[in-house]
Amino acid sequence: MNKDILIKTATALFAAHGVKAVSMERIATEAGVLEKDAEAEFNDVEQLLEQCLIREIETIDAAVSDAVSQAQSSMERLIYTVSVIFARLSVFCPAFFSDLKGYASARKQSAYFSEKFHNRCVEYLIECEADEFIVSDMDMKSTALFCIEQMNSMQRKYQTKMIRIFLESISTEKGRREIKRIEKLKLV
Repeated sequence: MNKDILIKTATALFAAHGVKAVSMERIATEAGVLEKDAEAEFNDVEQLLEQCLIREIETIDAAVSDAVSQAQSSMERLIYTVSVIFARLSVFCPAFFSDLKGYASARKQSAYFSEKFHNRCVEYLIECEADEFIVSDMDMKSTALFCIEQMNSMQRKYQTKMIRIFLESISTEKGRREIKRIEKLKLV
């Protein structure tokens, strides 16, 4: 029970303030548990951070899977995937992402998430190409990597708009019609 409360509390604190600005004492206090009990569950902030990232990846995966299961086309799967991921990541402050670099286990989890996200986007881009939603003379792995890198470097509030602009720029007429259809659904 304490473990779940500590993970939820730590995730919220890390999202708002970054990792380095949050101590185990603060996490325990805000979770309503004694610091010694928190330390009995997690040796240190880094171990707790790793568990927070694992939980967050699971949460994002579930949200993406749920959204994708409702999609009617490859373009919709792609848009839902990217939108859900960036919407969820937008709750984390810039300091959080900067602080991750200082923790080996966090870097490992972050790399795992990035690879998983990248592979999923490549899969959907290839499906979009097969469905003639996007132009077919592109290297999908490079395209997806470029898109993800550009989106990651932007302020979170612009990411969804930029994703739409990017997709429209590589879409066929059929793809642009599909993007407009998806926008009318107002699900993302």
